[in-house]
Amino acid sequence: MTKKDRDQKTSWKRKVAISFIVFIILVIFAASFLGKRGWLEVRKAQKRKDKLQQEIELLEKKRDHLREEVRLLKEYPEAYEEQARKKLWLMKPGEKVVVEGAGLKDKGIKEKAEGQKKSHDEKKQK
Repeated sequence: MTKKDRDQKTSWKRKVAISFIVFIILVIFAASFLGKRGWLEVRKAQKRKDKLQQEIELLEKKRDHLREEVRLLKEYPEAYEEQARKKLWLMKPGEKVVVEGAGLKDKGIKEKAEGQKKSHDEKKQK
């Protein structure tokens, strides 16, 4: 066997070894990037954690607000009346409630009411 043949055999073995090492490195990289506990999954889990943390903070604020409302209702009996007036539109006997047009959600309703008022005024003038 000549030196050239040995160099070709060694070169071929070296190429196979390098190719195998590169393949193993690529498999390890792909597994660490795309695997079950890979970078992408960790990133998704982090985003989900952040979203849930925000939801927890929102719910805690809501809980604190409700606790404060309960405390006020317990300490101040007149607060019951105020809440009933605001939320249930309750009123005392003989009392009148005035509702302004700003509370109307549909502008068309307000415009229609104004148009009816104008036509009513015109009929009065005739």
